[in-house]
Amino acid sequence: SAKAVVQLGDLGDGWPTPEGPERWKPNFGLPIYVVDGNHENFDALAAKDINPKLQWVPRGDVLVFNHLRMMCFGGATSPDFGHRTIGVNWWPQESITRQQVQYALDWDGGPIHTMFCHERADLFPIPSYWKLPAFEGNPGASDRAALSIVVQKHRPKWYFHGHWHHGDVDVIKGVH
Repeated sequence: SAKAVVQLGDLGDGWPTPEGPERWKPNFGLPIYVVDGNHENFDALAAKDINPKLQWVPRGDVLVFNHLRMMCFGGATSPDFGHRTIGVNWWPQESITRQQVQYALDWDGGPIHTMFCHERADLFPIPSYWKLPAFEGNPGASDRAALSIVVQKHRPKWYFHGHWHHGDVDVIKGVH
């Protein structure tokens, strides 16, 4: 049976409207862990002005269930950030930083079984059948490359992501 829910970002808690924390009201008794996406109000997250039923997990932190270690790593650069307004519907904090990557790389508390991320590591090629629009300058390329470094270091059995709103199942270099 389920022990928790892990939401893979873009919850929009506080974005695009201030009532974000009130619009999602889960009615089940499981803990809800959330990795940040690129559709979050990072000012609200920093102020902890968010839905109290949600536990936002900082990038690189590890959850442990049944002795399995699960690293959470949110963040993704919005492909359309050039068409957004800073502090209204875009925050630079959505992008992954070197310090956050280093924090994840420094983890030495045992093997990582699963990674819950928002962005897709570029270790896992985006399937051509997804038919994603082309974005000028390949925004997020550094995020995807950074996550690949973390995946290569920790070699999780499972990797889940939510940013591109598409699903597929594959095994690449031993990672599902």
